Amino acid sequence: MSFTERYDVIVVGAAFAGVSCAQELQRHGVRGLLLDRWEPGSHCNSACLAPLHTIEQYGAADSILETYDRITIHTPVGDAIWQLPVFGCIFDYRRFFQAMLRHTPIEFRQVRVINLEQDTLVTSEGRLWADTYVDASGWRAVLANSVEPTYWESGAGHLGVGVETELDYPTEGLHLYIDPPLLNGYAWAFGCQKATRFGVASFQPCNAIRDHLAQFVRRFGITELGPLRGTRIPFGLRQPVLDKVFVAGDAAGQAIPASAEGIRPALHAGKKLGRLLVGVFHGEYDLAQAKQAYRRYHRIQHKTYRSMYAFQHLVMTLPSRLCLQLLRLLERPTFMSLLWRYYGAVFED
Repeated sequence: MSFTERYDVIVVGAAFAGVSCAQELQRHGVRGLLLDRWEPGSHCNSACLAPLHTIEQYGAADSILETYDRITIHTPVGDAIWQLPVFGCIFDYRRFFQAMLRHTPIEFRQVRVINLEQDTLVTSEGRLWADTYVDASGWRAVLANSVEPTYWESGAGHLGVGVETELDYPTEGLHLYIDPPLLNGYAWAFGCQKATRFGVASFQPCNAIRDHLAQFVRRFGITELGPLRGTRIPFGLRQPVLDKVFVAGDAAGQAIPASAEGIRPALHAGKKLGRLLVGVFHGEYDLAQAKQAYRRYHRIQHKTYRSMYAFQHLVMTLPSRLCLQLLRLLERPTFMSLLWRYYGAVFED
């Protein structure tokens, strides 16, 4: 097969940022194409934990498996229990994308994207052309790295890793485990129906992340891991626009430090970018103005990202007793409400 078509916008990456961007284009009559080596919803690398209202907002309420109103944070010297200011939920990855695509079908092709050569997108099935490209290809940022070969390296200092497995083990609620001497990150046990999603995340590259997970589940008397899913976690904002390429989601380093939350930022950034590109192709403003607006939108997040990175560093470096005091301070509704007002606004319109 050889492609010869030209599109208004080609979006690379069929996960949260890519699908939400492609849907905005489709809804408003912009000729867009979504590309990925995997079909949307078929290849999960995420823990699939997000605010309940985010999943409902994208028309995927039927994908929700469990909802939560609190999280218990365990440290070596005691626990803190945070009453969440908004409900959280775990959802089914495949059903989430099926629900999204029922509302707004998009043109999709399953191919491997190799790189961007000048204005031409090189794929495993041939070449494609577009006036504008969106890189939502994940932490590797395939298109952005083609335009600027050092683009990936610009975020390497803020590149963590996470891995998760789901096991037949009963757990109620959300549990987070912080023990920095053992892991520069955290572990979790999320009760999901009659099973538990066990995982670990490191805030720095870690070749032994699977061993950390195996060590963690042994606390629960478990000796065998189930199927694994995981990915790198980019939590340092990268340049959002390079020539004709707009970058969104993990490719732009939009996972939030400390929490490693990437789903909500990716969905909202993709939607915002889609709206801006719709404005370009409908003649409301030109491409240069869209670039400026997306850079501004991205830049607004920097203050929160710096603060969350500082909080992450604090939790990882404080002695356990001081860390627990800090975490228990946030048990107070006033402080938690202020924190969410600040944190929850990240990547919201």
